[in-house]
Amino acid sequence: MEARRFAFRLFYLGGNYHGISYQPSPDIPTIIKVVYDGLFKTDYITSPKENAVQYAGRTDKGVNSLANTVAFTTHKPEFRESLLNDTLPEDMCVWASAEVPIDFNPRSWAVSREYRYFLPRYGENQNLNLDAIQAVIPLFLGKHDYKNFSKPDAGKPTQSSISAIHFFETDQYYEFRFEAKSFLWMQVRKITRALRNVGAGEFDAALITKWLDPQEPASIQPMDAEYLVLWDVKYPDNIQFRIREGYLKRIWYNLNKERENIERKSRGIAGFLTFKNSLLA
Repeated sequence: MEARRFAFRLFYLGGNYHGISYQPSPDIPTIIKVVYDGLFKTDYITSPKENAVQYAGRTDKGVNSLANTVAFTTHKPEFRESLLNDTLPEDMCVWASAEVPIDFNPRSWAVSREYRYFLPRYGENQNLNLDAIQAVIPLFLGKHDYKNFSKPDAGKPTQSSISAIHFFETDQYYEFRFEAKSFLWMQVRKITRALRNVGAGEFDAALITKWLDPQEPASIQPMDAEYLVLWDVKYPDNIQFRIREGYLKRIWYNLNKERENIERKSRGIAGFLTFKNSLLA
C-alpha cells in the first residue's frame, strides 16, 4: 500500500513531562515518548525512524502546547484522531489533523511560530509599570544577536529575528505574545524576564540595549516554564488542518483545571509574600 503522511496538532500540559524530546531512559517521561507509544498501539507506525516521526517545536520540561505539530508516515489510508486520543493521558489531546506531502517536515516547513507567556499578577508582579514595558518592546524586534537572551545550544548561532511582541493585561495575568519564524533555546523565557524586570524597575532601556551587544556579559534567569505555551505554528496555505471541535472541549476542561490550580497557588504565594513583607516593614 502506498505510503501517506499525516500531521496533527497536539495539545499538552507539560508539568508531568521532561519536555518533548525523546530520552533513551524509559524512566524519564517525555511528550514524544507518549506519542510514540500511542502510534505504536494504533499500528500507525512500526518505528519512529522508519516512519519519520517529527515535531515542530522543542519544548522544555514544564512548557505547555496548544498547537505543537507532529507528523508521521504510514501505510494506513487515513488518520483518525479518536484512535490516538484513546491511548493518550488526560493532559494530552490531538484536536486537528491534515494529510500532508510525503516530504513534509513540521519544523522546517513552519512559516511562523507563536509563544505566549502568562505571568500571574501576584506579589511582586502585581503593580508592574506597563508603560515602561511597552517602551522597551521595540528594542527586541527585528534581527539581533540574542546571546544574552537565550541559552547556549551546542554551538548553534545566536542570531535570530523576532517579528512581533504584543503585551496585554487582564485581572489575573500579564500576557506576552511572541511571533517569529523560529526561536532560540529559552529565548522567550529570558526576554519575558527582562520585560518583567523593566516593569519592576530593576532593568531599564539602556541596560537592554547594552545586553543586546553579545560582547557585553549578562546573566538573565529565564522565567518559570509552567506559564509558557507554544500557542501556534503556521504553515503554507496548502496545509489545511481539519479541526475536531469535540476535542476542544477536552482541552478547555484541562485548561480550566490548570487555571484553577495556578490561581490557588497564586493566592497562597501572594498571602505568603504579604506576611513576609509585614515582618520586614
